[in-house]
Amino acid sequence: NMGNALNESGDPLLALNSLEKALRLKDNYPDAYNNLGIALADVMFSKPNDSYTTLIISLINKKIHVRPKDIERSAVSLLKCDPVIIEVLKKYQEGTIEASIDDVIFKVSSVELLLALMKVCPLTDLGLEGFLTKIRSCILFSASKIQISPELFRFQAALALQCFTNEYIYEVTKEEQRQVESLELSIGESFSLGHRPKPTMLMCLASYKSLFHCKWYKSLSSRDCEEEVYTRQVSDPSYENYLRSSIKKFQPVTDSISLKVKGQYEENPYPRWVNLKLQTQPLSILSFVKSIKLQLHNNKINNVDAPTILIAGCGTGQHSIGTAVRFKNSKVLAVDLSLASLAYAKRKTEEFNVKNIEYQQADILDLNLLNKKFDIIESV
Repeated sequence: NMGNALNESGDPLLALNSLEKALRLKDNYPDAYNNLGIALADVMFSKPNDSYTTLIISLINKKIHVRPKDIERSAVSLLKCDPVIIEVLKKYQEGTIEASIDDVIFKVSSVELLLALMKVCPLTDLGLEGFLTKIRSCILFSASKIQISPELFRFQAALALQCFTNEYIYEVTKEEQRQVESLELSIGESFSLGHRPKPTMLMCLASYKSLFHCKWYKSLSSRDCEEEVYTRQVSDPSYENYLRSSIKKFQPVTDSISLKVKGQYEENPYPRWVNLKLQTQPLSILSFVKSIKLQLHNNKINNVDAPTILIAGCGTGQHSIGTAVRFKNSKVLAVDLSLASLAYAKRKTEEFNVKNIEYQQADILDLNLLNKKFDIIESV
């Protein structure tokens, strides 16, 4: 309560101090973790702090108390106070990374906050983006001679997950593209000869291209590469492919613009996400209205005990899951144009064990044809 009061009074740093003390006394306190995420969103760090570094890593690992993108700027500001990160960013700016690639990888692989962030959300800091783009290229062109080590493997896994989550947005030169194509062919040939490719080679490719989109992906097993990379890049997309057939289709999408939007999201279900902030206890509509001080024009909604809710354009499920766990006794219909996005949403709904959502493919331009009424309609 003290942390909340301090944050609402406009002092997020004091709020952070209060919440950090509360979590030291009781480290499994869900509301404190939720409030920690809120306070962190408004804090920018200017010096190292090991306690907050540990706390942010713990918050990320809890998986249900914060959307990582909401604290990314704050966490990156703390990360950029780390002496190792200061050193390697300086090497990047001076153009000397390539000459000391083994040393750079060894050092950054020990920065737990960096690896934790890379695994769960796109890093939008330009300096880090440039550094990660450069180091990815260095690994690609020195893959056959780079020193193989546990540190390299840990860093490669985090980099592969970062690139997968950010939709492989980093710049790729023509030389890199040719090298990536050669690497993919080489791995395919290894499989065809009955050999297992080197895990570091697979991790290198996974930082440029989803392993699921390689022709030989069915030959992969979890022992071939880092477990979380295999899960996120192979088994999860495979399961989403399976789920597509179980999603109801309201009626064919025919609008020309809707078809173009649908095509875009079928290719890239967006946003890919890992963790989500969830309400610790579902609320009645009346309690929720009071908690956010919502002024209603009609108070009849407060008397609805089991609301029916429409999420119009649910994307990959962050919105629908968040709403479904927020309202007590709710029943949610979540619609979207893209089957790929809906399959992602359905997989994550199962992962978070949420039971009160039905997913359906539909164009919001056709929703009048549903011939249904809802207590709440949300669209973001």
